[in-house]
Amino acid sequence: MSATAHAAPAPSSSASASAGSSGGHGSTTPAYLNTPYRAYQLWQRAEYPKQVWYFVGAGLGALVLCNLFYILRVRLRKGKLMENRHITTGDNEKHTGVGRGPASWRRLPLAIDSAFKIVAFRWTVPYGLNYVLSLSEVFFTVGYLTALMIWTFIYSYGGQEAFWTQRAGAIAYWQFPLLPLLAGKNNFITFVTGISYEKINIMHRAVARTLFILVLLHAFTKAETFTADKLAAQNYLTGTMAAVAIGAIFLTSLRPVRTHAFELFLILHICLIAIFLAGLYFHQPKNALFIWLFIGFWGFDRVTRGLRLFFINRGMPKAHDAIVEAISTDSVRLVLPNRHITWKAGQHVFLILPGVSNIPFEAHPFTIANIPDRDGKGKKKVTDLVFYIRAMDGFTRKLHDYAAAHQGSTVSAFVDGPYGVPPPVNTFTTVVLIAGGSGASFTVPLLLDIISAARHQKTPVKRVMFIWSVKNSADLKWASEVITSAANNVPGTLDLDLRIHVTGAGGLVPTLGHGSEERMPITPTSPVEKSGSTKGSHAEIAHIEEVSTQGGHSTLTRDTSVYKTRFGRPNIPAMIREEIEASTGPVSVNACGPSRLTKAVRATLRSGPAGPSAVLRGTAPVSMYIENFGAVRSSK
Repeated sequence: MSATAHAAPAPSSSASASAGSSGGHGSTTPAYLNTPYRAYQLWQRAEYPKQVWYFVGAGLGALVLCNLFYILRVRLRKGKLMENRHITTGDNEKHTGVGRGPASWRRLPLAIDSAFKIVAFRWTVPYGLNYVLSLSEVFFTVGYLTALMIWTFIYSYGGQEAFWTQRAGAIAYWQFPLLPLLAGKNNFITFVTGISYEKINIMHRAVARTLFILVLLHAFTKAETFTADKLAAQNYLTGTMAAVAIGAIFLTSLRPVRTHAFELFLILHICLIAIFLAGLYFHQPKNALFIWLFIGFWGFDRVTRGLRLFFINRGMPKAHDAIVEAISTDSVRLVLPNRHITWKAGQHVFLILPGVSNIPFEAHPFTIANIPDRDGKGKKKVTDLVFYIRAMDGFTRKLHDYAAAHQGSTVSAFVDGPYGVPPPVNTFTTVVLIAGGSGASFTVPLLLDIISAARHQKTPVKRVMFIWSVKNSADLKWASEVITSAANNVPGTLDLDLRIHVTGAGGLVPTLGHGSEERMPITPTSPVEKSGSTKGSHAEIAHIEEVSTQGGHSTLTRDTSVYKTRFGRPNIPAMIREEIEASTGPVSVNACGPSRLTKAVRATLRSGPAGPSAVLRGTAPVSMYIENFGAVRSSK
């Protein structure tokens, strides 16, 4: 970096002395305006912004190479597992567990890969009250900020404002087109890196806040010389307008505003960006190219989304095409019939419901809770889209109120999507799916996809553990029919273990496949025992049994025709460790739910059977994918 900055020679000592004397007492011209200082400053202002883009381009290139390696690795892994999927292993050939087998240096690459995943994606830093950042996200944020600060202040000769104040503004100006590239749902970076837009949006916020700092550095040094006459000049007036606008964008984009007043955030964001771009354009008309790039990248996303909206919703009825019904006090089922869309399990779309939203074309993301239907040859057919939506605040609460008041009625709806890069669950031997509450709308489609692939012999997955934790039994109703149908169609090649946990007090438990309910007492603990799994056909008789726990407590469970319902919180770490230690091949752990659940998953996968020493000794390598209700954190 410093070597690049030396591409142009610094002013010589004699020249510096000469320039300094000309700026002494009695001189009307400051030293920094004399050559060669002035020429050197202008060179820095023109060259350093380019060097920053070289730095960003190099980082982007590294991500592209990582994506290509990842795609190749996934394909090779699936191919190898598919070749061996019919090979059965005896008990003496299974993994010996953590620390029990001898270390094999042939497994060193897998151990290094495990260590990298733990450091980059599973170690986290608290961010606010309920959020965390992985170390990879921290590395990007800190790395980008550090790089821009270095290019801003390097070779400023004692930190003289004359060297860095204009340079800070120039670097920020050149970097602004990066913002819409990182914010758009359809963008070039997602296409070449394979990183879904919602994860790239984390980078968008990091870049925006870094550029806000540069704008402050540029503006505050000018504020010292503000006068009424200067402020009236176009350059100062428009620069002040842009600085105030980006400051307002920063404040209104903080997480509390986005979480509790998204509609307000959306309106202010659009209006303030328009003001900011207008101020920037007239502040530096000679650099208008970057403004047009900004608008072009944003326009590409909007045009692409518009065309997608038209294609998907073409030929739809004039109105009233989405069926909505309230299935509990805080859940909504929404069905969109026969859309022209194909998607992968775990992907989401943006729904536009003009009759419910405050803003006619306000779009909200929701995961598709079903998978595309297939014909007898395994080809995808036109399929209804099904959504199960948890009513929180704002739009989802309004949707629930509408559904409750118009039970089973219809509402006009438009679809944009699909989006997201779901985990390749059909490239592993063992898959663990963990959901909390409405997080099952993400894990249920993955389960359905695995079962469908197993029926068509297109997956190497041999075992699936499905864990779902809900507060009350009413939350189970929407998935009862889906889970029953799926579990009763599991082929003999797939071992399926369904575990449902009700953590709230009191309630009725749906009996899958029988249509009756039974009230049962609840204890605050949960068993850790190995439960019976479903494989092929299933028992027809449901019964109630009492299972002892380690602490001397007991919990009543309900064993239905396809799964066992437990009352109390699941012991997530114990369940994950059991599956990893028992697996004969690579393991995929996927979770979606509240922060407490996902934190437990991350903590479990940092050590023990998922650690590098265990992998070195023969334990199956583990991949992790976590989706946090609107913010995805993943490990490939």
